Amino acid sequence: MNSKLMKITRISKQKNHRKYNIFIDGKYVFSVSSKALVKFNFNQLSDQEFEQEDLSELKKKISLFECENALIDFLQYRMRSEKEIVSKLKTKGCKPEIITELVNKYKNFGYINDNVFAESYLLDLISHHPQGKYSIINKLKVKGINQELINEIIEKHLTYEKEKEMAERNLNIQMYRFKKLSPKERKNKILAFLQRKGYSKAVAYKINK
Repeated sequence: MNSKLMKITRISKQKNHRKYNIFIDGKYVFSVSSKALVKFNFNQLSDQEFEQEDLSELKKKISLFECENALIDFLQYRMRSEKEIVSKLKTKGCKPEIITELVNKYKNFGYINDNVFAESYLLDLISHHPQGKYSIINKLKVKGINQELINEIIEKHLTYEKEKEMAERNLNIQMYRFKKLSPKERKNKILAFLQRKGYSKAVAYKINK
């Protein structure tokens, strides 16, 4: 017995969105982006008849296309960690198997590489967002970087002298806040400030003599 044939009977644009609703046999079934609308020639597909199997295959291809575009958009301005990418694709409603497929694909392309990302991210923090080692380590963990890699790049790039230099930069910017305090209070406030910025006690005490 042949399965029932279905037909795309209407395509309508959503209000205030760049998406289009797809109606099959008069009923809303799914939505697509404007890019997918063009990519899969939906205007030509209108009034064509589909079997359920063909429609399911089309929806899978659209889902993969939409998720890949979301990934490309997310990578457009800077590198991201694998954890960031997986989290982003989940928020876009991408299925686990599609996320795995795309992550593996873009790892092979070299666009997803936690080793490269972690080192670049660390150097950016050191250069443009000075903060203590503990703060940097925590941010790398939040990005999903494993402890072994964190230890490796910290040892390579974040020496005691470099952390001390960053602490001095932070303190110089904020020193006006402490000038009117008594010596004892100023010392305690500076120590607390540096520790909030993630600096070790050794570094904090060193520049707060």
